[in-house]
Amino acid sequence: MRKIEQFIITKGHYEHSQIKGLVSVKQYIFARVKGKKCLILRFCNETDFKVNAINFVVLQLNAAGEIIDRTPVQYKDIVLLPGGVMSMNDGIVVSEKCADFKVQLISVQSGQYEYRVKDGDTVAVYYNAKERWKRLENAASHADGLNAVSKRPGNFGFFAFVATMSVLAICALMFWPYIKDIIGEVF
Repeated sequence: MRKIEQFIITKGHYEHSQIKGLVSVKQYIFARVKGKKCLILRFCNETDFKVNAINFVVLQLNAAGEIIDRTPVQYKDIVLLPGGVMSMNDGIVVSEKCADFKVQLISVQSGQYEYRVKDGDTVAVYYNAKERWKRLENAASHADGLNAVSKRPGNFGFFAFVATMSVLAICALMFWPYIKDIIGEVF
C-alpha cells in the first residue's frame, strides 16, 4: 500500500455535473504510473442492469480551465453490477499540463444493448456486435472515412422465394394426378 501512495499526485471526488441515471464518476486519482501521468477513475452504476462497457471522452483541462486535449476511452469487458462501484484497472495517460478534467459519457453497453443519452432521455439501441464491427471496418477501409457507405444486405429473400416456388412446383407436378381428380370432383 505504501508504494502505491508514493505515486499518487492527487485524488478527490468528481465535482463536475454529470448525467444521472446511467454511470457516473465518483472519485479520481492522478498518479504517476511507469513515469507517465495517469488518470484513474472510479465509476458507480446507477442503473438496474449489469454494465459491460463504458464509452466516454476525457476532456483534459489546464490550470486556466482551457481544454488541452480530448481522449476517447472505451472501457470494455467489465462487469459492473447494478448499484456497484468499480475502479479502472489501467490509468488514462494524460498530459503533464493536465490540472483538471471533465468526463463526457457517450454510451453504456449491457449485453446486446447500448444506452445513449439523447436530449436528456436515455435511449436503448439493440445491436449485433459482429454487424457493428463490420460496419466500422467498412468505414475505416474508405480513404477519407467520412463517406463510408455500408454494403447492401444480401439477396437472401430473393433466393428463399425462388426455392419456395421451386418446391411448390415440384410438389404440384408429383401430385398432379391426385390434384386433377380432386378438382374434377369439385367442379
